[in-house]
Amino acid sequence: MGVKKFNRSIGLGDVKGSSDTKRKVKEALRQRQGTSIKSARDLNSDSPYSSNSSSSDDDSGPEVVSQKNRVTDMHRDSKKMPAMMSSKRPVSRFRQVVQTDRPQTRDPRFDGLSGNYNEDLFEKSYAFLDKQRDTELDEMRQQANKLKSKDPEEAARIQLAIDSMQSQRAAKQQKKNTQELKRRHRANEMEAVKQGKTPYFLKKRDLKTLEVAEKFNKLKDSSKLDGYLEKRRKRNATKDHRGMPYQRREQ
Repeated sequence: MGVKKFNRSIGLGDVKGSSDTKRKVKEALRQRQGTSIKSARDLNSDSPYSSNSSSSDDDSGPEVVSQKNRVTDMHRDSKKMPAMMSSKRPVSRFRQVVQTDRPQTRDPRFDGLSGNYNEDLFEKSYAFLDKQRDTELDEMRQQANKLKSKDPEEAARIQLAIDSMQSQRAAKQQKKNTQELKRRHRANEMEAVKQGKTPYFLKKRDLKTLEVAEKFNKLKDSSKLDGYLEKRRKRNATKDHRGMPYQRREQ
């Protein structure tokens, strides 16, 4: 208020005289304005709500710590000393305190220490498992027949296990037959190469044809070919019947 009153009462336009007089008046106004600003700062510093005010009481509030004084990174007092970190910094719960060697898992199927895989030798070495599976199948069939009237749910569960084992055995037998066909074809081609002929490598289509021919020969030898063809004919007729449109009714 004092600065405004002083400027309003004594303005530069109201001063009459030489340039020295106007310069002195301007310096006086500048000094008066600086004194007013300084007194206003002193009043703000004495306010109880000021952040810069200091009190001797312990209930004055938490002390503000500068971010520059907070130690967050590792440091060392000397280049010859190990790096240190402040103990006030929290440690993650997932931190591994003691560095130990992680156990290495080893799969014998893909490890060279187990040797090379020989499928023929493997099948011969574990051929007794096939006989054991056949024995288990017979026992499961007997158990399912006994539980048909007493516990139908348990009998159905056993029957599902029987069907699964039979399908696995059929797939394994089919794989054996395919491997046998490939082995015989390879042996024949090796003989042809010895005679100076060009080798012929089987395609999937040719292999499928050989499998069907082998299956028909086995059925013919066992006198089951006619029954197999009849079942296949009925199955194909059913598929064709499903694809045909229904007959429209006459109105």
